[in-house]
Amino acid sequence: MAETTSFLGGALKRTELFGDEQVESLLAASRSTGQNITEIVARDGYAQEEDFLESLGRVLDIPFVRLRGVDIEEDVLLSLPTKAVFQYNVVPIASENGVLQVACNDPFNAALLDALRVASGMRVRLALSPASDIAKTAKQFYGVGADTVD
Repeated sequence: MAETTSFLGGALKRTELFGDEQVESLLAASRSTGQNITEIVARDGYAQEEDFLESLGRVLDIPFVRLRGVDIEEDVLLSLPTKAVFQYNVVPIASENGVLQVACNDPFNAALLDALRVASGMRVRLALSPASDIAKTAKQFYGVGADTVD
């Protein structure tokens, strides 16, 4: 856990959006509430979600994408079960050379990559996207109420 916190703290500092005290507060809030850092940053007004994700993407070398109006091929949509899309708040957006690109809002979820690899049977590369974009896109492509599908 300390290694994860150290990595996360270092990544947050490298965004240059937060001072040391803010980083410690964010980490403490995440530990105590179980919420992901992105949710806390946006909810508590540390930074705008989009600005945070763009900065974090630069630090972690993960692309930032807006999903408005994106066209996703059907085979890409079918590469993840609907349940996984809604459970992990992700959307598969592209597939190339056996690698599935998945938009997510929390790149620090340690179990996420493994779960997506197992669910898709493919290697997974993350992209960062605002939670509202992911939710709207998931509902657009998988249907309203699809989150209740088992």
